This record gives sequence, C-alpha cells and structure tokens, in this order.
Amino acid sequence: MYIIRDTGILDVMLRQVITLALVFSIVMITGCASEREIKVNDIPVRIEEPDKDQIQADLIGSYFSWNDEHVWFFAALSEFDNVSVNNKIKKGNVIEYDVTFLLREFALEKHYIMDVFLVYRNNNNKWQLTSYLITDFREMELQTHLE
Repeated sequence: MYIIRDTGILDVMLRQVITLALVFSIVMITGCASEREIKVNDIPVRIEEPDKDQIQADLIGSYFSWNDEHVWFFAALSEFDNVSVNNKIKKGNVIEYDVTFLLREFALEKHYIMDVFLVYRNNNNKWQLTSYLITDFREMELQTHLE
C-alpha cells in the first residue's frame, strides 16, 4: 500500500479528475442535446389543409371576375350564407376545391350562387390560395309566400 504524503500531488490529481469529469459531462450533455434536436427535426410536420372557414377568410379583400367583369368583392364573412365543398383533389403540394357559395349582397338585398374552382398551393409549409375559376354566377330568385 502506498501512502502519498505530498498534498501537492493529491491536489494535482484531484484537479485532473475533476477536469476529466467536467469535460465528460459537457460532452454527454452536448451529445444528448444534439440527439433530441435530430429526433424533433425528423418528425414530419403536419400542415392542416384549408377548411370552409379558412377558405372564407382567405377570400376577404378579393375581387372575383367572370366573363371579364368584376362580379364580386368579398368584403365581410357575413356575405357568406353557405359554403359547400363539392369536391377536393389533392396532388403533391396542390389542392383544388370545387366550391359553391351562396352569397348575400346587403346593399341591394339580393342573393347569388357562385360555383368556383379554388386552387391552393403549399408554399413554405403554408397553404395559399393561388387561383380561381368561376364556372357559374347567377342571382337567386327568392320566392315569398305572401297571400
């Protein structure tokens, strides 16, 4: 059995052991943090496709033209009496919606039907409305039962 009587050697050895333990701890902590980041980054991000509410919100502030004339300016959500998604086709980062809008014009107290294809494209993990094609736009004839 060896007895070390010089405390200077003990201090040096203790400092080396502490230094090695500290370096080892830093390496372990850094390594674990990197593994966590990789695992988080490997999880695929699910981006919700536009629903009826999002479609309406995206249209606010937009002019729609049909047969080379402006037929509708979407000014408020209250103009939408009803929104029906008739069909949806998705290919890659593009979604095409076939939508029927029942619209209310408050100033003239008239109602309209608009059938339209809306095209959304996924850019930078966000669905953006990129184009539209109106296939029908007409005033609804409302019948009243007054006698």
